[in-house]
Amino acid sequence: MTNTNNSLICSYLDNNDFKSAQRLICQPNMMTRSFLNVPDGVLSDYLVDGRLSIEMEVKIKKEKVYGSSWLRKFDDDEAKEFSDVVLLAGTQEFHVNKMYLSLHSAYFKSLFSSQKSAKSPKKSIIKLEDVHPMDLQSFLEVLYGEPAISDYSVERLLLSAEFLEAKTVTKRCEEFLEAKSRTSRKRKFETAVRFDLESLKRKCIDEAETTAEIRELAPENADELEPQEWKELFLKACSFE
Repeated sequence: MTNTNNSLICSYLDNNDFKSAQRLICQPNMMTRSFLNVPDGVLSDYLVDGRLSIEMEVKIKKEKVYGSSWLRKFDDDEAKEFSDVVLLAGTQEFHVNKMYLSLHSAYFKSLFSSQKSAKSPKKSIIKLEDVHPMDLQSFLEVLYGEPAISDYSVERLLLSAEFLEAKTVTKRCEEFLEAKSRTSRKRKFETAVRFDLESLKRKCIDEAETTAEIRELAPENADELEPQEWKELFLKACSFE
């Protein structure tokens, strides 16, 4: 045991490869002497300001996407009835339709095309190694038309859309940033540049009303913008004179 921190730190290894470790901050009162198997009177030797800090390895046997905020379930009876393939992210199952995903995602179109046709009446199960279940849940919700985009989730959704080559999700994220997002114009412009969102980029520049607002859009690192983007900012700044 160590007593270097004031919080209980649990390091756990991923159940799939046991290489990547993540850290969880837990409350000390979640642990008990009986669980730690520490005799009475000995535990106090490891307390710092009345708090205990330990490190442990935990093997995760099953993951499940929880959250009252999820707008659609992909593992309930309805999803299972109208699906023809099961995507497995971590240990979470997502029952989806091949054709629908193929129409909206080049990644899934390629993935399904590479799968051999199964003669078994059972649905094929495809494990996604590089997709987190929570990211896939949010991505599918947006793809299936749910109003699941927020300022908190939009950039992760854009990353998922980029990786899964889904223009529909990218477009819906851009529309959200243009019409509903409450984040700053500067942050929107940075996101537009990062994900090449031309409509949002144009909107940010057009809505700037002073040279100061144009300067605010300019990044500290000049290499972050293409020459054409610098030209657009310059022309907009000149229009105020």
